[in-house]
Amino acid sequence: MQADFDTKYMFTSIDFLRNILEYEEEEVSSLEISLLPNARPAAVVSALEAELGNQYIVKTRAMQNDFLYKVMRNERWVVYLILTFILIIAAFNMIGSISMLVIDKRKDIGTLRAMGATEAMIRNIFFFQGLLQTLLSIGTGFLLATLLCVLQIQFGLVTIPGSGSFVITAYPIVLQGLDYLYVGLTILVIGSIASWLPAHLASREVWLFREAE
Repeated sequence: MQADFDTKYMFTSIDFLRNILEYEEEEVSSLEISLLPNARPAAVVSALEAELGNQYIVKTRAMQNDFLYKVMRNERWVVYLILTFILIIAAFNMIGSISMLVIDKRKDIGTLRAMGATEAMIRNIFFFQGLLQTLLSIGTGFLLATLLCVLQIQFGLVTIPGSGSFVITAYPIVLQGLDYLYVGLTILVIGSIASWLPAHLASREVWLFREAE
């Protein structure tokens, strides 16, 4: 997965390498251990460091490939920010659609105001209309995203280019609840703001009853 692996590592016989490096028969430069699925790597590292002392260096897989993991973590946030920017742009469509609805319902709004409806009541009508659209969008998006992710996990629809020598041939995907939470809250906040703006406009009596020029 990293280009520098080909220039830094090679596979060979351990006896051949010991002979070249003039190591003893049982001497090695490093050892790799496999942990149980429920083990905590940080706790194991601490225990080994306490047992072995300062003359040995103990690292987890993440520590050994620190740069790669940092890139992957930053990549997630960059993708999140890009998608958030796209959502902000898409929110203008919601503002426009609710604004057109407000304009179309001007007479009905005037009737409600004449019957005693307050600004808050008028505002809430259009705000909850936009909020309902937002919630439906979140539900539909999560459903489609989950379906696509499950298909990718099961069938590997999107493959990695030139992955003939890789252990995996398709892009790996893991469904995490926190991702759903962050995305859902982001969409909800943006959708709420986009719904409030035209709803606030609809509740303004001066704008509603202004004579057409």
